Amino acid sequence: MTKNIFLSRPNRYNPVYTSTVKRLTEELRKRSLNPITIGSTVFSNEYPTSAIRKEMQACSGIIILGIPQMLVRNGISKPKTKFEKEVNNKLYPSVWNQIEGAMAFMLNLPTMLISEKDLHNEGLFEIGTLPITKHEYNLKSADWMNSSEFLDPFNEWIGLL
Repeated sequence: MTKNIFLSRPNRYNPVYTSTVKRLTEELRKRSLNPITIGSTVFSNEYPTSAIRKEMQACSGIIILGIPQMLVRNGISKPKTKFEKEVNNKLYPSVWNQIEGAMAFMLNLPTMLISEKDLHNEGLFEIGTLPITKHEYNLKSADWMNSSEFLDPFNEWIGLL
């Protein structure tokens, strides 16, 4: 029986990540898992958060795929506070990864977090924010999916579905 899983990922990304998105999608389908992504596999007239909630409620789990969506070359974090600091050449994931990950946590969905190794660790990408392990790889190539460092936790996650 096929199970739906929510695949939190950007719909627009640097083409260098295409092989990872394609291969992960294929790997899920090989295991009778149907990846659902708002704006890619599901299109709705609802507000995005309403559509996400509706789709997630029909899913057995979620994979959050952290692909860079923003590069801050020169910026300031927490401006005009005592915590102000410079931010230089930092890569950030999609804000939708953060929203969808938090919603999945609230729905108690088994979660696997896969991140480009160079993403800034903030929000759910910060270790200890959610009770999950973050798996960091070079997502510019799909070769990481052949490693036991991926396959062992991936199979463990599938066992929770």
